[in-house]
Amino acid sequence: MKILLLPGLDGTGLLFRHLIEALPESLDLEAISFFDFPQSSYLEQAQRLAELFSDRQIFLVAESYSGRIAYELCSLMSGKIKGVVLIASFISPPSKVSRLAVPLCRYGIKPTRLNQWLANMVGFNGYGSRRQVHETFFALAKTQGEGLQERARNIAQLDIPIIKHTVPTTYIRPSRDHLVNRGAVNIIDALYCDLEIITLPGGHFIAQSKPAECARIIELAALSALSMRKKLPGLYGDRRLEGL
Repeated sequence: MKILLLPGLDGTGLLFRHLIEALPESLDLEAISFFDFPQSSYLEQAQRLAELFSDRQIFLVAESYSGRIAYELCSLMSGKIKGVVLIASFISPPSKVSRLAVPLCRYGIKPTRLNQWLANMVGFNGYGSRRQVHETFFALAKTQGEGLQERARNIAQLDIPIIKHTVPTTYIRPSRDHLVNRGAVNIIDALYCDLEIITLPGGHFIAQSKPAECARIIELAALSALSMRKKLPGLYGDRRLEGL
């Protein structure tokens, strides 16, 4: 079973670095970058991934922007999706503020003092370290241009889907998410029939501020997706799973 890490608005996968470091090395992980298909809709991005991994059983970890991609993949790949973890994510319009992403991305998100302060307050609830804020802007700098603008437009044009999914799903919800409102989480709750919501203290960039906690949730959800312990060696090779 391959675990795909689908990135946020930056689309680089770079912000998964500390999360990956906190996950067991024996997991079959792959962080996706949207550099290969930057100018495409949510559905087109999901279709591309479905083609790339058509012969694999997949466990999805989708952060923020990529929640709708994970949702579409649950339809496109159906029985091959064994589980989903959504991190501060959304499948419908996340908030009224989300429409501001289009003009912001059009003119570039530069690391000015004001923007760094705003990123800290909005993304890390005011408790982000200088390193965390710097890494956020570094990832955004790697993807400035039409690809970033297209992803921002995708968010602004989101509709409210209606198809329900039965795949086991965990939603990691930051306690102070200023970018994804309660209504957006309620829609996820309504459409994922087997959903567990876990709240962690922090802001929208919870995968960056709480990587160890998120990693543990992902690991346990992936193990649960396999349902039977006799299947665990397929995920972990020869590693003993003592203490789980």
